[in-house]
Amino acid sequence: MMLLLTVLATTSLHGEAFTNQDIVAGSYGDNVIELQARLQYLGFYHGEIDGHFGSGTEQALKKFQKQFGLPTDGVAGNNTRSKLEGFADYSVKVGHLLTTLLGNEIVRSKAMLRTQSSNSSR
Repeated sequence: MMLLLTVLATTSLHGEAFTNQDIVAGSYGDNVIELQARLQYLGFYHGEIDGHFGSGTEQALKKFQKQFGLPTDGVAGNNTRSKLEGFADYSVKVGHLLTTLLGNEIVRSKAMLRTQSSNSSR
């Protein structure tokens, strides 16, 4: 168990690439999960990674855009996504809790299930 924690504490995580579509307020799904996760890692987003692009995600995105000299429109367009993808390889810092890593995967799985469930009910 200790070995697993040590390995997880020093492993690099590779973020998934975004699809080629703008991510806007009201969006939901995998792109939003990836957006929230990247913004959270970078310290801009402090909410739940739930796959829904709400006001908290929009505010975090605008802060990110402003800091990096991008148009602060709250839309994750090509330039914003490219800048975020520049942080694709990020390392887990020593002391990062295993529950956080597993928690994010659980949230991602739940969001995917909700998306699949809502798509199949249409």
